[in-house]
Amino acid sequence: MAKSQWDYNSGYHRPPGATSSPLLGFGLTALSGTGLNDGGDFILLPVASSSSIAVNKHNNIIAAQLLHDSTEQASPGYYRCTLQSSEATAKDTSRLEVELVAQLRSGMMRVRFGPGSAGHQRALIVNLGSPQDRLEQGTASQKTPLLTLWTRSSAATHHCSTDHTAYAAIETSVPVSSLIEIGRGMWLLQLEDQQVEELVVRVGLSQVDEAGALTNLRAELDSWHFDATVASARGTWNSALGRVRAESDDKDLVRFYSALYHAMMGPTLFSDVDRRYRLGGRGKIEKKDFDFYSTFSLWDTYRAEHPLLNLLFPELAVHLAKSLLAMKQQTGKLPRWVLYGKETGCMIGYPAANVLSEAALKGLLRLPGPGSLRATQSLELEALEAAVDTSKRAEGAQLLDRLIPVSPYEYGGVSKALEYAWSDSCIAKLAGRLGKEEQKKHYVKRSQLYRLNFDSGKKLILPRGVGLAGPDHSFVNLAPSDVNGATGQHYVEGTPLQYTFMVPHEVPRLVDLLGGQSALSEKLDTYFERSAVTDHSGGRDLETGHLGGHVQGNEPGHHIPYLYNAAGAPWRAQELLDRLMAMYGTGADGLPGNDDVGQMSAWFVFSALGFYPVDPCDGAYSIGRPLLRRAVLQLASGSLHVIAHNQSLTNKYLQSASWNGKPLSGFDIQHAEIVHGGELLFVMGASPTDFRKQPAPPPCQSASASSTTICSCGSGACTSAKQQPGGLDLAQTTTTNNNNNWPSALALLAGVFLAARFICSAGLRRCLVSATLAEDPNKLT
Repeated sequence: MAKSQWDYNSGYHRPPGATSSPLLGFGLTALSGTGLNDGGDFILLPVASSSSIAVNKHNNIIAAQLLHDSTEQASPGYYRCTLQSSEATAKDTSRLEVELVAQLRSGMMRVRFGPGSAGHQRALIVNLGSPQDRLEQGTASQKTPLLTLWTRSSAATHHCSTDHTAYAAIETSVPVSSLIEIGRGMWLLQLEDQQVEELVVRVGLSQVDEAGALTNLRAELDSWHFDATVASARGTWNSALGRVRAESDDKDLVRFYSALYHAMMGPTLFSDVDRRYRLGGRGKIEKKDFDFYSTFSLWDTYRAEHPLLNLLFPELAVHLAKSLLAMKQQTGKLPRWVLYGKETGCMIGYPAANVLSEAALKGLLRLPGPGSLRATQSLELEALEAAVDTSKRAEGAQLLDRLIPVSPYEYGGVSKALEYAWSDSCIAKLAGRLGKEEQKKHYVKRSQLYRLNFDSGKKLILPRGVGLAGPDHSFVNLAPSDVNGATGQHYVEGTPLQYTFMVPHEVPRLVDLLGGQSALSEKLDTYFERSAVTDHSGGRDLETGHLGGHVQGNEPGHHIPYLYNAAGAPWRAQELLDRLMAMYGTGADGLPGNDDVGQMSAWFVFSALGFYPVDPCDGAYSIGRPLLRRAVLQLASGSLHVIAHNQSLTNKYLQSASWNGKPLSGFDIQHAEIVHGGELLFVMGASPTDFRKQPAPPPCQSASASSTTICSCGSGACTSAKQQPGGLDLAQTTTTNNNNNWPSALALLAGVFLAARFICSAGLRRCLVSATLAEDPNKLT
């Protein structure tokens, strides 16, 4: 994406060619990869100053420059840089080396004062203000010379932000001689030993209270050994990233593991070690039998992010589901966008219904243990009831039970109609799973109401009058690429042509509506090759990642390339996926749009593996074009081997595809099949073909077959696919089903903008970044 589009959100700004940047400090919370900014709750800045430290008119201190040199390094859970005093001159060469490392709800900072710091004031500045919100109140309470407890309360600053109160326990390895308030919400912690060469700071965070922050600190950081904490963080990330062991070209591996890392940035762990959490930012303190999560960007993430988590980290599903159901207590509806444990109301629809239904339909919410079937289904039933109740309360959905579509006068009416239809289809499937046939039939009918918005003449889904009979039922006349429409904003971040394909729950019916497979293929060709988004009044989300009328930088179209399979032209999907994956690079502009809490990256992870969940609730993955030569996914019930023979830039077309030695008869493979492990084998070539009509390769005859041998290992170990030269060996990583190993937690390093260090051996700055050094909510930076 164009870096300038989203720089204002990231908190990390490095102009091209700049050797240094002014630094406010290291924020302990931030929001990762979204179209809006938030966080920066506690900003720490170590200083070695030769003069008095003054606060400017903006209540900030620019006392340091961050040097963009060889000392700046980043990997998951760790960041290192060198700071130079802003007042530095040729005679003043004072520099500080700063390192940060994160655990689940805590983190450490190590500061080494350089030789040029002699005679300078050595101190730590703690700023409770934030450029991301408005500080209402901040307090500091020094308990001992080493320990200070902090509280800050802030007000929302934009429509998707939320007021909240946060707490920190900050402990220093060197006694603090004085605690001086030097600005509003800003304190100077002057060190007792002004000759000290190294300072270590330990921090615990909580959204509950100061006691919770201190408890988190004591539970997770029981020593001052910084290097040991770095090793622990690296082990946690290696374990998580190691659930996929991939082999391919170095650049593709960097892109893949960077995307996988970004996909683990959310949701974020919000509860303390004792599982207390505060609902609604400042609401009632709760304590339940699950880990409470926040930072749900559900309108984005229900499409691929949550399916990816369900595939690789199924043990999270119950915790995430119970968190969403707990959120319903706050507003009476399932949430859409949760930040700091509070519903913000951002975006449209009731996508939590999709997330809950998908998890239930994949068996992830069925509770273990003895008891009746109803007892084991209790969480599934609660999810269904919450989804049904929310579907009746959604904006503009009050008439859907009477099978009357969303009004064209409703904001984003067409987009809402399509979102509601998709969610209703998920509810119908869950009702069927639980034996509620009448409810299933009703929601099937609701899921088909979008058809009333289909203009059979223009072959577009358009707004129309509410009566559906008489003079007010005509369609609104809009151009296919019109973003907002002449009579109001009928579409949310999209065009009529883009939203016409937004029926992944009824793709066969879409084929019929458009006039058959050839008509669908022609419509898709028009969309990708012969149209354009010229009106950007829909916002920044429509300004990046263009391929004709397609906007890869935004979520509603992520499934559309895979619709070529339904059109009987899978080779077109493969061509376009090749071009779309090329939009993901290894530089500072390495994403085609903001990451939206992992959705943009989750799309790449699935697509690079060769399959994608077009409709997560139907349990199928649509076959695409694999980018990796080989990947082994450590799933809950077995290892899934994905092999792409002859994969290269020129060999982008599937020649054949087989599952456990049997040719695929269609364009999909079922979640219920792959979750138990097996072999998905692709054979690639330079010529377009319908891979369904090709036989599978013969079985492997021996374990000594060369790595270039094209053969199928069936359901056994894939011994013929040897590791390729230059591939990464992640076999040393270990995976567990312990939820505590989930790295996307309250205090993980938001400043980490690169993939794992062992992945980026060719140079850290070549890794995929999202132009951010301080962007992830509830994570230490």
